[in-house]
Amino acid sequence: ATSAWIKNQPMRLAAHALVDAMTNTDYGIGLETTRLGGGDLIALRDEGWEFNGRFDNQVTAWEALSQMARAARSQPYMQGGVMRVATDRDGKLPVAMFTMRNMVKGSFVIDYIPPNEESADIVAVNYYDQDLWRQRTIAVKWDGTDADVDDTETTVDLFGVTDREAAY
Repeated sequence: ATSAWIKNQPMRLAAHALVDAMTNTDYGIGLETTRLGGGDLIALRDEGWEFNGRFDNQVTAWEALSQMARAARSQPYMQGGVMRVATDRDGKLPVAMFTMRNMVKGSFVIDYIPPNEESADIVAVNYYDQDLWRQRTIAVKWDGTDADVDDTETTVDLFGVTDREAAY
């Protein structure tokens, strides 16, 4: 059940890999193409995000989809029996206006979680460099933070990402 829009295409684009894993009946989920959120995947394809990973151990189909989508700053999800992909991108977000007139009294609650000494100041991003053929790590520091000996670091592994710009 290969979709016509990816037939005979190199499997470098994350969107193509996702569609293949979603529709392939041999090693994928085996969904019909009518059960794919095509608009989400076409937008992801047009953005050009690449996935250059190879699965050489057993993982669940959902874990494979999640890892492929993560290389494109996305996450798969099911909505009403349709597989969709949510992508983190710049753009306008839908907004709603709440006032005292359209809210139930006492129902509005906000829980702020301010940064503390355990919050990460630096993110160490691991990816496989396509030019050096080895794993590289880049440190990403939040804007406006000063270098400090006591910086707290967290690590993110970007499986399938082979370009420094995509990792950053």
